[in-house]
Amino acid sequence: MKPRSLNRNANGFARYAAKRNKIIVGLIVYQGLKRYPSKKPELRRSQLKKGKIYVPATVGAMPEKIELKPWQIIDFIEYLDQTRPQIAKNNDLHNQELLIPQKCFNDLLRVGILKRLKKINHKVINVNQLRASVICNWLGQYNIRKVQYLAGHKHIGSTESYKQNNLESLHEAINQFHPIH
Repeated sequence: MKPRSLNRNANGFARYAAKRNKIIVGLIVYQGLKRYPSKKPELRRSQLKKGKIYVPATVGAMPEKIELKPWQIIDFIEYLDQTRPQIAKNNDLHNQELLIPQKCFNDLLRVGILKRLKKINHKVINVNQLRASVICNWLGQYNIRKVQYLAGHKHIGSTESYKQNNLESLHEAINQFHPIH
């Protein structure tokens, strides 16, 4: 009997972890979240009714209120009401951290989430690559100051470097695929 109940608990935790991971992937894809900040988003500072979560300042990054997409808000509310309490109980944690990792958040990204993303798309390398892709996409849609705000960059030069990277990748694509070359 014990192995069956342990298996059920493991399957239950895997389901909760998958829901948490879905939220993390959403933050990477829609908000360009990089590695988990050293000062973690906290429950008490989040404003889900307004569709925002607060990420404290870190070295080189401004504090920011990340605006969520409407479909993310529903997942976050479900996570806070059902999933997070189960993960906290499983890990015996009693803190205000918004997204609870199993052990180390960056290990969770590298081993769990990125490994699965690489199965979906073999071109995925790491979170920084995904973030750069998001920022380059923003540069095509918004002015540089708005992108600086969205990316949480303290200095405009950090945002401008993505613009340069985007130009370099365009030159590479032209050289690779242009019929004259």
